[in-house]
Amino acid sequence: MLATLKAKSKNYLKTTSFYSRYYPKFSEVFWNPMSRNEEIYSNIVNVIADKQQLGANFALIGEKFFDNGSIAKEVLEIVRERIDSGADDCINHANVVSSIKNADCSSLTSVYWKNLSFIANSFGLHQIGYALRSKSVEYLYSRGTGNKCIDEICELFAAAIDQGDYETAKHIMDKNLRISKVFFKAAKKADLFLRIVSGQEKKAQISKSIRSTEDGKFAEYLSGKTIAIVSPAQPYEKVGSEIDSYDIVVRINYTGASSLADKEFVGSKTSLSYYNGESGAKLLILENKDFIYELDYLVHKDEQNRLNMQDSRERAMHHFDIFMLHGSLNMIPNMILDLLMFEVKQIKVFNVNFFLSSTVHNKNYIGYKENSELLYSLAVHDKVTQINLIRNLWKRKIINVDNECERILMTAKEELMEEYCKLYPFCIPGKNR
Repeated sequence: MLATLKAKSKNYLKTTSFYSRYYPKFSEVFWNPMSRNEEIYSNIVNVIADKQQLGANFALIGEKFFDNGSIAKEVLEIVRERIDSGADDCINHANVVSSIKNADCSSLTSVYWKNLSFIANSFGLHQIGYALRSKSVEYLYSRGTGNKCIDEICELFAAAIDQGDYETAKHIMDKNLRISKVFFKAAKKADLFLRIVSGQEKKAQISKSIRSTEDGKFAEYLSGKTIAIVSPAQPYEKVGSEIDSYDIVVRINYTGASSLADKEFVGSKTSLSYYNGESGAKLLILENKDFIYELDYLVHKDEQNRLNMQDSRERAMHHFDIFMLHGSLNMIPNMILDLLMFEVKQIKVFNVNFFLSSTVHNKNYIGYKENSELLYSLAVHDKVTQINLIRNLWKRKIINVDNECERILMTAKEELMEEYCKLYPFCIPGKNR
C-alpha cells in the first residue's frame, strides 16, 4: 500500500506543475516521504489510506507532528479513539467544533489547519473537518495580501476564489502573481481561472493562448451551444426530456446506453463523454468499445488513457486543481471548468448532489461504488471545495443547476455536514459498526 501511494504521488506531482507551490504542504506532509520523518509518514498513510493496517502509536503523531496548540491533539485523540473502537463513536462533537471556532487562528498555519481537516474528514468527523477548514481561511485572511510569504499569498488567492471574494483574488493576481518569476508559467492560467469563475469578460483571448491544436477544433464544436452536464448519480427527478433538448449532452465515463439510468430521468442523448483516470484505464482494456462511435468527442482526465483514435475526436482536459484551497476537484467540477474555457451559450448541471444520497451512483455506472467506499475520497476531493465552486458559479449565473442541487447550494454548510455524518460514518473494514 505504502509503495503504491508513493508511486502515485510521484507521478501526480510531476503532472501538476506548481501544485506544491499553491498547496505547499498537503502533498509534502501526506504524499512526499522525503520531507518528513519516515516513521510518522508511514504511520499517517497506513492509518488514513488503509484502515486495516492501523498504526500502533497514532498518538505519537499528535506529539511530534503537530507540536503547536491543543486543538490538534484534541482532534487526533478523537481519531485515535475511533481507530481503537473500529467504528463511528456516534458522539456529538459540538464542544470540539466550538473550541475550534474560538481558537486563535494563528496558533497553527493554514497548512496545518487543512492537514487536520483532511485527517478529520478521513475518519468521518465531517463537522470538525469543516470547522478546521474554515480556520485555515481565517488564518490566510488574517495574514493579508501584504504577506511576504509567496506560498501563503497563493493560498490566499485560492481561499479568495473559494469564498467568492474575487476582488481580493484579482488584487493578489495583479500585485503578486504577475511579478513573481516562480509563478510566471502559472499566472496566465490563474488569470484565466479567475475570469472563468468570476464571469469576467475577455477570457477568450487568454483561453486561446493556452489551448492546444485539438482544443481549437473542440472550441468550434462547442461554440454557441447549449450544454447539459449529467452526473451518473442515482437520479431523483424525471428531467430526461429537458436534458435531451440541449444541443450537447455531456456525461462521465460513458460505456453505452446500457450504462445509463432510466431515460425518463436522465435522457437518452449523449454527445460527448469525459473519462476520469480510473474509468479511462478500464476503457483501454475493454474488448467492446463500439459505443465510442456514438460520441462526438471523448475527453480524458489523464493523457495516458487516450485511445489514439484516427479521426481526432479525443482531447485531454485542462486542470485547475492548483487553484483549489483544499483538496482536488471531482470530475463534474473539473468538466464544468474545462467547458467554460470555451464560448458556450449555456451550461446546466443535472443530477449533481455532492454524494448526499444513500445510493450514490446508478447501478449501471462503470464506476459504481457503495457509500462505504467513498469516505476517504470525500477527504481527498474535499466536499466543501466542490460545493463552494459550483455554488459560486451558480450564484453568478455562469451555470444553471437542477432543483436538488439548488437545495444543497442554499443549505448552510453546518447542516450539510450533519447529512454527511449520517451518510458517511467511520467504520474499519471487517469490524462491526
